[in-house]
Amino acid sequence: MDVHLPLSQITLIVMISCFAFGILSGIGISYLMLRPGKKNKKLLLQINSLEKEQQGYRKKVSQHFMTTAELINQLTESYRNVHQHLTSSAYDLCDNEKTQYQLQDAWHKTNILNSENLSDTKTKSAINPPIDYVVKRQH
Repeated sequence: MDVHLPLSQITLIVMISCFAFGILSGIGISYLMLRPGKKNKKLLLQINSLEKEQQGYRKKVSQHFMTTAELINQLTESYRNVHQHLTSSAYDLCDNEKTQYQLQDAWHKTNILNSENLSDTKTKSAINPPIDYVVKRQH
């Protein structure tokens, strides 16, 4: 069986075949290039990972400052105890009346600090630098 098609029909079949091939190729290439599911999943996993990492970091920072605050409170209490010990020992050991008066004044100020809340504005005005503190002069 020999089928002979006229040239215009062959041209039409080739054109339709090329058109169909072009459409299918375009769909295939766009699917491979855009793949929305995989890119979105990868980005979502990356975002979730970064959020967890940041939450862990925030938790560590918070814990750091809580520990620092506790240690500073312990340091303050230790300093207060040392100061009270030195003041009471110096008062007991000194014979000079003027020195005893200064020590008694310092002892009184220390007791004020111990008995009142440090955030109180009255206490803040009662806090003075140590006696051996020298203000630096600016030239």
